[in-house]
Amino acid sequence: MNVFGDEVVGYSLTTRKRDYVGGGSFNRHVLVDVIEDGSISDEAFAVKKKFFNDLNERGMDDVKISTVRSMGYDDHSPAAVVYPDGVWYENLDTSDVPDIIDEHLIEDSPVERLTFEPDLPDDFRHVIVCTFLSQCGPEGGGKALGYLKKQARETDNIQVTQSYGCLKECSMGPVCCSYPNGDWYPNVNESKFESIWEAIVSESDDSSFSAGRIAED
Repeated sequence: MNVFGDEVVGYSLTTRKRDYVGGGSFNRHVLVDVIEDGSISDEAFAVKKKFFNDLNERGMDDVKISTVRSMGYDDHSPAAVVYPDGVWYENLDTSDVPDIIDEHLIEDSPVERLTFEPDLPDDFRHVIVCTFLSQCGPEGGGKALGYLKKQARETDNIQVTQSYGCLKECSMGPVCCSYPNGDWYPNVNESKFESIWEAIVSESDDSSFSAGRIAED
């Protein structure tokens, strides 16, 4: 049972941070923006697919790869960000993916020739909302996305981004996550919007993925 009183299979998502919905764990989450000038970018999808295939071939299940919509840097497209590091990459090509995996994801050394630095506040929070309808019911995460976006407009340090497709095949949607802390929230509905927003706003600057796992029992 999670902190909201829901019966869940997996972990108490507001405290576990490291373990993603439904079990397993990852140390990094790579988000690839697939929208450019309001349209789907084939190049960005190719980059995401290359990440997915290369990570699978290497057996690197400690890295999660997801697609998102419009992180706000179309002029850097195809763009990606690696969390919890907060390292942003620009103008990516499929040929760049092995370098990012080898140097950044394995050796902990970002590929500087591909990075850029957005003008973000030190206490920046990035919230990703899953709105994949077939997984999350007839309303999906649309209401959560709308609520969180409205709240974020009143701040100068929180960005809310929509996932493109299912964020995690978890049967616990709608879900959302917040970085750099790596907190995930399951079964998001209107009764939880306010408490989830308060948790996002009050996140500490500790991005160490340090929370504990809650056993299934």
